[in-house]
Amino acid sequence: MEQSELQRVSEFERVLPRKDPHQAAIRFLVTHQHLSKLHPYLFQQVEMVASLPGVRDAVVVFPHAVPSHGVPSGCVFAVGTNDGVMIPSAIHWDINLGVRTLTTNLILPDVEKKLPLILKDIQRLLPSGQKATGRVNLSKKDLLEVFSQGARWVQEKKSPEFVDELEYIEDYGDLPVSNLSSVPEHLLEEEHRQFGTIRHFLEIQIVSEIFDVEKARIYGLFKNQILITYRAGSGSLGRAVWWYYYKLFRERMERYHLAPVHPSLVYLPVETSEAQLFYQAVQCVSNYALANRQFMATQVYHVLNTLLKDVEANTMYDSATNTVRLETHSLGSLPEKVYVYRKGSVRTQIQNERDLSRSYQVVGNPTIMWGGIGQPSYILSGRDTLLEKSFGSFEVLQPAIPPHFLPAAEWAKLLKGQEMVVRSQSENMDWRLYAKNYESPRSAVDFWTRSGWGSRIAMVRPVGILLP
Repeated sequence: MEQSELQRVSEFERVLPRKDPHQAAIRFLVTHQHLSKLHPYLFQQVEMVASLPGVRDAVVVFPHAVPSHGVPSGCVFAVGTNDGVMIPSAIHWDINLGVRTLTTNLILPDVEKKLPLILKDIQRLLPSGQKATGRVNLSKKDLLEVFSQGARWVQEKKSPEFVDELEYIEDYGDLPVSNLSSVPEHLLEEEHRQFGTIRHFLEIQIVSEIFDVEKARIYGLFKNQILITYRAGSGSLGRAVWWYYYKLFRERMERYHLAPVHPSLVYLPVETSEAQLFYQAVQCVSNYALANRQFMATQVYHVLNTLLKDVEANTMYDSATNTVRLETHSLGSLPEKVYVYRKGSVRTQIQNERDLSRSYQVVGNPTIMWGGIGQPSYILSGRDTLLEKSFGSFEVLQPAIPPHFLPAAEWAKLLKGQEMVVRSQSENMDWRLYAKNYESPRSAVDFWTRSGWGSRIAMVRPVGILLP
């Protein structure tokens, strides 16, 4: 595919129409400036995805998409339930990697002097680091219950004081699962020890600016408010399950006389038993990730109320990327059930009102665009036209430069003068968290608002951060 083949729909959209009945269209939600910065290999990867069996409507590519294993990160597409395929590389190994934001009734003077102690106590209850061991040791019975109940298991077993919390979690924190044995038993033994550990980041933030007062009120936001935002997924369990099925699919493709268009783009028809087992395993692991983030919320709540007393801490929203869901979308004259893949993107506009919290049915669900360590982040909401353009999805900003690590002294110097408390387990900062590895969130927000597909709600800035 050459850029010259793309047809300009608007300032913010280019389309490569179907070349033949067996290939889906490709929709780039980009400006001319974004288009010129996209990696050349990205176009080749997207074209391979569009040629897979059963892809519906179009493969949608976001402004900051980057090449990734098999399928680019920063794209979304759907496949049919009868003629589509299950594709491990369309999800990524950290299944259901999500961001949760907790609102509080605190302002900065309430916490300023105790920020170091708050971060220290959170780290004590939620150990940080890639090899950290959680304080909760899940038995096999616990794991199976988590697979089937998701965040509801934590609410019922660990945090009965959280009332109506599940309403503000994607899918109400409990994805339907019909086959718990889809996660191989031999993967369970070594994975249960990382439940409730921080492997990405946790930020204490202050709401520095409100752009939409009415929507901010509905989301529970106000100026100078303290928020807690953290990113967590399925960790080692997600990786183990992903690799197990990726290798299985690669082996079984030969048995079904299928040949991948690229070695990393293995797939199986959705009706095969292996494909359905993979889908069920993803839902099990997604429930594990949802429960993990719910448990983290209970520990943050405990720390705040131990150190400060009478603190209200509630989930504003919890959304995830690296997922595949069975959803209903209007892709033609009639609504159709499809499997929707979101890699490097999150769902913000939802077609079925049953999947929306009652409080957000008028305004839609919020999304946070994280800006990197020490940088402002933005809270946005999508608009109805997103359902038509991108299955109701926003992108999640991805690294823009090659990976590298920063010595502790360098990033400490970087944050000096920003009035920020930093606590880290490691002497090196994960390159994926470094702000300069990201496109500016301001430019991404500008794109979504100017295109009319999203609206700014608030800007937040970090005052304390906990790193692995």
